[in-house]
Amino acid sequence: MDKERVLIVMCPMWDILYPPIGMAYLASYLEKKDISVDALDINIEIYNKSDENIKALWKFENYNLWTREDLFREIKNILQNDIDRYVNEIIKKNYKIVSFSLYGSNILFSIELASALKKANPNLYIIFGGPSCSFFTDHHNLPMRFMHSSLTGRNLLEPGLVDAFVAGEGEETFLNLVESFFTKKVGSVPGSLQYANSGYSKFSQRTLIGDLNTIPYPAWEKLPLNSYLNNRILPILFSRGCVNNCSFCNDWKIWMGKYRYRSALNIFEEIKTNLNRFKVNNFICNDLMFNGNLKTLDELTGYIIDSKLDINWTAQGAIKKDITVDFLKKLRKSGFTSVTYGVESLSENVLDKMRKRYTFADIKNNLIKTKKAGINTYINLVIGFPNEREEDFDVTKRRLRSIRRYLSGVSSLNPCYITAEADLEKFPQDFSLYLPDKEYDSQWVSREYANDYNVRKRRVRDIYNFAKKIGLNVLFVGIYDGDGSIKSSSRRPSNIFKFAMLCILFNITLFYTFYFWLVEKTRNKHFFK
Repeated sequence: MDKERVLIVMCPMWDILYPPIGMAYLASYLEKKDISVDALDINIEIYNKSDENIKALWKFENYNLWTREDLFREIKNILQNDIDRYVNEIIKKNYKIVSFSLYGSNILFSIELASALKKANPNLYIIFGGPSCSFFTDHHNLPMRFMHSSLTGRNLLEPGLVDAFVAGEGEETFLNLVESFFTKKVGSVPGSLQYANSGYSKFSQRTLIGDLNTIPYPAWEKLPLNSYLNNRILPILFSRGCVNNCSFCNDWKIWMGKYRYRSALNIFEEIKTNLNRFKVNNFICNDLMFNGNLKTLDELTGYIIDSKLDINWTAQGAIKKDITVDFLKKLRKSGFTSVTYGVESLSENVLDKMRKRYTFADIKNNLIKTKKAGINTYINLVIGFPNEREEDFDVTKRRLRSIRRYLSGVSSLNPCYITAEADLEKFPQDFSLYLPDKEYDSQWVSREYANDYNVRKRRVRDIYNFAKKIGLNVLFVGIYDGDGSIKSSSRRPSNIFKFAMLCILFNITLFYTFYFWLVEKTRNKHFFK
């Protein structure tokens, strides 16, 4: 196939600390099949060339500016010259296929660039993929949930602008779409929706890749690694999916309820490759839960320790009843320095409704052991779950004090939001929920308890102030109370970030890249005055 006929693009606004691992995986997968691919991270390029006032747009308190069509007009006006420049560059290089990775906050910019490209070259084959393309609606012309205006309901895409959508795991579907285009073999491609005859094809599910070891390592050489703010750190994935089925989470939709883990040797060889090729020895594990397979994890730490590799790595983990101090010490010896446990609540009543498989005693036991092993330990908290009574909230608050000595901090503190196709949305009656017509992700109301958005915000602020009182740092608060104007980007930020749609719109696996970004960005800052 002709050289450089496929381009993968990442548009703003997205992570500026670390390179996007999804793009790197897609590029390596196609290159393995002898298809030449370029990866263009427009997000980091525009950020690096912008002055400080414009760079402030990448702060998360300005999330609405990128995601609401009325506010995005200001972004478009500011960055119009950049859009025009990239259109010219891409058209000049004569790409036949341009694929966009969509992660919620970059949907509108991606649509804007795709529209300009299609206008310049109507024969360009445009593909949209990523987690924002994994949720459907029953719209007859555009069955993609997040391709419709949240304000008016109108289609955000002109008919035929996007030739194909990739839903779910992307490597094989993307490859098949590219091969079909180049060979001109028209036919159904599982895992995709293709535009033809004034509409999109019916979606058919694709079987997940059975052996993750067959996927080549991310093609980091395709990306400008020195351009990222933390350019000595690389993301890495051990697994895909999750062994849990929490009622507030929609991860099952992307990974079909499956949990797959790479072999220890395969992960170890990737670490060595990154050390040798890119001189990087710091890694962020982007898994939903890195400890879903303790046997393989034990093998991996053995490889690292035996080889005497000098690395540091961090991860997100689940509470494990059978974890031992010796195992955790072995992790620490392998260079594992920090873990975030997604405990979400410290009340058994709430944990049970969340479908968590542990109690507060299990949480405390894990934290004690992790502390003994010398690993920095953080927790996530979700406040205001539908069945959370005031007494449950008080239990969480009281118990937070009791585990203070074992914690390095609270990594994220969020009111409970309802995410797309999670059980809270699909079965609101099971949780006694009232979902209003607009903005029900944040404005839902409990029919059974005094629990609305104002109550949830009050509880979050209460927990934040309590944590501060007991000397516990909170790295991220998921409330947005800003005025949503461009001019606010040049003022001192409020440090109250919008988290509401991350789980809906972002690949939850890649969300944890954001967590480590926020650790760096918000350390020692105060959210509530």
